Amino acid sequence: MFINVNFTAIQININTIKNKDIKIIFSGFGALSALQAINIIIPLISVPYAVRVIGADYFGLVSFAAAFAGFFMIAEDYGFNITANRNIARNREDRNKCVEIYNSVLTAKIILFLVSSAVFSLIVFSFGDFSNNKSVYLVHLGTLAGTALFPQWFFKGMEKMTYIAVPGIIVKTITVVLIFILVREKGDYLLYAVLLNAGNLVLGLAGAGIVALKFRYGFIMPSLASIKNVLADGLEVFFSIICTSIYGYANTFILGLFTDYNIVGLYAAADKVITGVNGLISNLNESTYPRISSLLSADLKKGIELTKTSAGIIGAVSLLCSLLLFAFAELIVKIFFGESFADAAVLIRIMSLIPFFVSLNNLFGVQTVLNRGYKKQFLGIIFVSLICFLCLSFILVPLLHAEGTSISIAATELLVLLLMAAYIKRKKLLSTY
Repeated sequence: MFINVNFTAIQININTIKNKDIKIIFSGFGALSALQAINIIIPLISVPYAVRVIGADYFGLVSFAAAFAGFFMIAEDYGFNITANRNIARNREDRNKCVEIYNSVLTAKIILFLVSSAVFSLIVFSFGDFSNNKSVYLVHLGTLAGTALFPQWFFKGMEKMTYIAVPGIIVKTITVVLIFILVREKGDYLLYAVLLNAGNLVLGLAGAGIVALKFRYGFIMPSLASIKNVLADGLEVFFSIICTSIYGYANTFILGLFTDYNIVGLYAAADKVITGVNGLISNLNESTYPRISSLLSADLKKGIELTKTSAGIIGAVSLLCSLLLFAFAELIVKIFFGESFADAAVLIRIMSLIPFFVSLNNLFGVQTVLNRGYKKQFLGIIFVSLICFLCLSFILVPLLHAEGTSISIAATELLVLLLMAAYIKRKKLLSTY
């Protein structure tokens, strides 16, 4: 087997991690989890109010515009949340190098923002359905600008997760309060969109301000070569993100091609449960990533030991979550979605191991294969998995409907895990000998 299920190759040896490392990792996890909790709670409060006041039609319009802007946010983020994060983590003691990285990535993101905004605006003004509601779409340029400015990748590399969580919690809380105060009738749908996007722009400006005030980084125009370097460094990661985004969005789309909206709704409900658990576990992965990146560069043996220890701990936590999902699927559906969604419990059970697979995929893929510089191989594994997912989906979905989609996505995540583990074993990336 590629990976021993008893984790004999991933022994938990807590003594290999310094107390300082543990505190930093769990501090980061706590901060990111608090922000995620707010990201879950606020929509539960604000969305029902918004739907009731501006109506389902205008709420749908704003939501569609946000989803459309989301594609351009992927382009702006590029691969910086992984590559720039890693580079900051490895050079955090070298102030001049970090200033260079920060300014190069910031400039690259601004360039990507300008290109994205131009394409975004061209589409909005060129097609009737978009241009008829151009104001709603164009205010989403505020979110694109905020995405370019907010240096989440920098704060993660510096392991200052509170600089991500605290501004995020404050801005999102103020935004929802303003929505309740100012959005009072159906005609306020544009104001609703403005408030959402203004909040994201303010968050971006706040992030840039924190870097300037707390870290005392001034803007120095980077060389063209430096900008090219950061873009080239993130290219394979960017393509990998596109691949994972495709099978992240395509699962629902393919299901919709062969079934009706009722079945799509059942799958979407089950998928939200799995996605929520994945998000919680991903906070642990994101908290360990900068520390592992730094250690792999400074002391390879300690970096490998921390990777193994993290895999054991995160693997155990995620496996427990998966088992709980399987055992309590019916209760989860009853509490969150009601009796009418009872059939979603079967889908949750089919996908229950996905959090376990995804958590190890991150540790083996992003934190090991990618962290050790095997970018093309990482992209190759993701691309092969995408092709397999599409083939499986077009075979299983017409036959099994939502169950076919659930099996396809679970099998794809398992395939990624096996391929990453096989490559690690072949290259001996987790060997300290």
